[in-house]
Amino acid sequence: MYQTFNSCPLFLQTLFMKQRFAIFLLLLLAKIAQANAQSTFKVHFTYEKCAKEKAFSFWFHDGEKRIPAHVSKLKNEYIITGKLKIKYTYLQIEQRADNDFRSFDRFIVNQVPAKIHYVKCDTNNSFSYWKDVKIENAELFIYPPSLYRFCVEELKADGEIRRQLLNNTSSEAEVTKLMKDLHAATQKLFDKQLDFLSTHSDSVSYLFLLRDLVENQDGIESDKCEEVFRAFPSEIQNSPEGKLLLKTIQTKRTRAINKPEVGKIAPTFETKDIKGNLVKLKNLNGKYVLLVFWATWCAPCVKEIPQIMDIRKKYAPEKLEVISISLDKDHQKHRVFVNKKKMDWTQIVGAKTLTQNYFIDSLPETVLIDPAGKIVYIGMGYDETVLQKTLASLL
Repeated sequence: MYQTFNSCPLFLQTLFMKQRFAIFLLLLLAKIAQANAQSTFKVHFTYEKCAKEKAFSFWFHDGEKRIPAHVSKLKNEYIITGKLKIKYTYLQIEQRADNDFRSFDRFIVNQVPAKIHYVKCDTNNSFSYWKDVKIENAELFIYPPSLYRFCVEELKADGEIRRQLLNNTSSEAEVTKLMKDLHAATQKLFDKQLDFLSTHSDSVSYLFLLRDLVENQDGIESDKCEEVFRAFPSEIQNSPEGKLLLKTIQTKRTRAINKPEVGKIAPTFETKDIKGNLVKLKNLNGKYVLLVFWATWCAPCVKEIPQIMDIRKKYAPEKLEVISISLDKDHQKHRVFVNKKKMDWTQIVGAKTLTQNYFIDSLPETVLIDPAGKIVYIGMGYDETVLQKTLASLL
């Protein structure tokens, strides 16, 4: 049985941030060096004064993590230095606007010292503040305009669906339709970018683009992503960055194949609760397990708490184990909330892998697992009767 009701989308806190990030991710990407790695780097970055000061930040990326860079500032000049132990990397310069809107440019440093100079401000451009950039011993990569325009339009459509979900307070059918529309829009955008990469697999810059696309997916639903990766030259595939990306693609492909559905075995997990106790799903075999995915900022989730309390009182722990998994980022706020509401059952917060493995797209979401470890119910949204009736029929 699969139910969808009044939902509080997971995107509540991160909707606009994710949209901005996705737009700018597709705006400017690095032209990554295919030369030998440098042991040290040094970049002189200067910019012309605009009407109002812009805040800059700088970092390098090696395909797996951010690399700290030492930055010193003299008037309108930044001197950026650091050490590299990798073959491919890029310098990213982020700019924060007055309204906290952020964009970035990515550069490859061909030789040291490199010089980057932002010449003219462009206050009418929503995505970049500069009309002209002068570069020495570095190179800026610009995303193809036609694909960029497509992505912007698709992101607008995606955003409209998310806003409808955010404001939705009506029927199960409407929420279900919106969730399907959102999935279709997201998949269309992903597939279009893969189509582009399938004919642009000749440089490491596009490997990094593929990595960015993969990282934004909880699961990969087809083999096309790995096929695109296999089109890159063997030198790129066999680089540390390439091997790491392939592993990520294969992991997320497996995750999608094993996506939780009624009738399937529930994804296993092992994590700690807020008291530090180890929680293993396999240790709960022999009784029903109710997983409740929620957050303190989700109104329908909070509304659902009394029902979860009633279920907790009605069924003995020997028959039914209730586990709440919170998506709150502020763990202290979560702890205070749980204590105030006297939610004395197992509480987990910050378990990102667990949430990804269960493909949580909206909140609240409940998953009921039978004593043999099989999923028998998935419910999305707040409902006062269906979960109760399901439990009554099984216990």
